[in-house]
Amino acid sequence: MTASINQLENGGWTRPIFSWPGRFALLNYYLLFPGFFIYHYLVAISAIPAVFGGWFSVVSLFALFMLGPIYFLRLFYTNDAALIVNFAFLLFLVSAVFWAVAHYSFGIAEQAEQEVLIYNLVFALNLFALFLVGALWPSNDSFSPNGLFLAFVLITLIVFLNTPFPNLFFLSDVYYSNTNESLVTYQGYARSYSIIVIFLLVYLNNFYKRYFVLILGLIGLFLVGARSEFYGMLILLPIFWLFELRANSRRALLSLVVFILTAVAIATAFWDIIWDTRILRLINFAQDTSFISRSQAAQLGLAAIAENPVLGDYAGQVRSGQGFGSYMHNGLSAWRQFGLFPFLLFSFSLIAAVLSSMKFIVSKRTDSMLWRLVFVLSVFSTVLLIAAKSVYWASLGLTWGVFVAALSEKRDNFAQEDLTLKAVD
Repeated sequence: MTASINQLENGGWTRPIFSWPGRFALLNYYLLFPGFFIYHYLVAISAIPAVFGGWFSVVSLFALFMLGPIYFLRLFYTNDAALIVNFAFLLFLVSAVFWAVAHYSFGIAEQAEQEVLIYNLVFALNLFALFLVGALWPSNDSFSPNGLFLAFVLITLIVFLNTPFPNLFFLSDVYYSNTNESLVTYQGYARSYSIIVIFLLVYLNNFYKRYFVLILGLIGLFLVGARSEFYGMLILLPIFWLFELRANSRRALLSLVVFILTAVAIATAFWDIIWDTRILRLINFAQDTSFISRSQAAQLGLAAIAENPVLGDYAGQVRSGQGFGSYMHNGLSAWRQFGLFPFLLFSFSLIAAVLSSMKFIVSKRTDSMLWRLVFVLSVFSTVLLIAAKSVYWASLGLTWGVFVAALSEKRDNFAQEDLTLKAVD
C-alpha cells in the first residue's frame, strides 16, 4: 500500500487537499462578515481606533491576494458549467472596471469624477473578493457552523444591548452624537448580520438552533433598521419551512404555529412602539421619503436607459447634479451604469443560479447543503435586486461564487475519490 497525497493513515493527514482553499475562504468569510460587524461596533463606541478605516475593503484586498492565485489555478480544472459562470462573472467584472476607467480617462478629471472612479474600483474589489470566498467555499458539506453560531450569539447580544428603548434603532444614540467619519451606516451592519443568519439557517443541523437563529435573527434585523434585508428574510421563510417539511413535517407545522403566535404576541405587546420604527414606516409608501426618492431615481434611470439602451448612462446621476447615491435601487442600475452587455451577464448569472439550484432542490437530486445555500442566496439576491439593491450591492458576488462552488462540487468529489483510490496499489 502506498501513501497517497490525499490521505495518510495513523495520525497523518485526514482531510483532502481540497479543504485548504476552503479553509482560506472560511477565514476571509469570518473576517468579512462577523469581523466587519464587531470591528465597526468597537470603533463606533470608541473602544478601539479606526486603524483600518473601512474594514471591508482592507479585508477584500487581503482576500484577493490570498484567494486569487488559488482560484485561477483551479480555473483550469473546473467543469464546463462552472467555467461558463466563471467567465460570465469575470467578463462582467472586467467590463465594469473598463467602463469606469474609460469614462474617467476620456472625461474631465474633476473631483466628482475621481470619487466615482474610486467608488467603482472599490466595488469591483469587494465584488471579486466575495466571489472568491464563494467560489472556494468548502464543498462536500464539510463546513461546521459552530464558530459562526457563537459569532451570531455575540453579535445578537451586541444588537440587543445597544438598541435604545423606545427608539429601537441599533446604535442610534452613538450615531446622533458622534461625527466620527469611520462609522459605517446601518446597511453595513445589516449586510453582515443577514448573511450570517442565512448561512446558519442552511448549515445548522440542530432544529432548535435553527429556530433560535430565525427568531432572534429577524428581531435583530428589525432593530438594525435593515428594511431590505428584513423583508427579504421574511420572503425566505417559506423556503426554510419547505426544507423543514422535507425533514419532519409535524415539527415544521408546529414550529410554524409557534412562530405565528410569537409574532402576534410581540406585535400586540409593542405595537405602539414598533409602528413608528423605520421598518414599518415603509408600509405607508406615500409618506416614506426614502421610497419617494428611490422612485424618482428609478424613473430618471429608466429615461436614461431609453435614451441610450446599448451603452447606458454611466454615472449619469452625478453629471445631472443628483449625487452619486441617486442611482437606481434595483438590478436595472447595472444597465444604466455599465450598458446592455454587462447587464445581460449580470442577469444571466443570477437567473442561472436560481433556476439551477431550484432544479436540484425540487427534483431532490441532491441533499447538498451547498446547493441549498445557492438557492437561498440567489432567491434572496433576486428579491433585493428587484426591490431595493443596486448593482453596487457587492454581496451578489458571494452568490455567484457559491454557485460556481456548487457546480464544481461534483468534479471535486470525483477528484477526491481518484486520489483516494491511488492509496491502494
